[in-house]
Amino acid sequence: MRHTLLILLNCYMLVITCVCILSDVSEMHRVVLNQILRQSTTPLSEGPFSVLVDYTKVLDFDVKRRYFRQELERMDDGVRREDLAVHVRRDNIFEDSFRELHRRTPDEWKHRFYIVFEGLFNSYNHIFPSSSAVYKAENIYMQRQQLCSVY
Repeated sequence: MRHTLLILLNCYMLVITCVCILSDVSEMHRVVLNQILRQSTTPLSEGPFSVLVDYTKVLDFDVKRRYFRQELERMDDGVRREDLAVHVRRDNIFEDSFRELHRRTPDEWKHRFYIVFEGLFNSYNHIFPSSSAVYKAENIYMQRQQLCSVY
């Protein structure tokens, strides 16, 4: 029993030593490792540098981002998510968008949304009410436009 514990302890110490050496070497050659990973076509989790997945402090942000996106694609199993339309009326943007999104299933929330506006856009009819001074200025501008179009 004692002999087995000594063997396990030695193996554990060997693993810790290897991890420390790997950590030191990867820190010393951080720039080169990241350059190699940028040029590599194999995913980080499958290639010869897969051990670096556990030592993310060595990886630059763009390498981490690429790894993250590869993992998301792998989890998706290549399923192409379709684009879903969210139809909203311009005069009821908040209510319609809430209603449209609230009725979607959790699986549909993984799709890509795009907004389809219904109705005409009137630049003088904003979502938030304008102050009276701005309203008067708009009226004066509109009256001048009408007068100019008559002449």
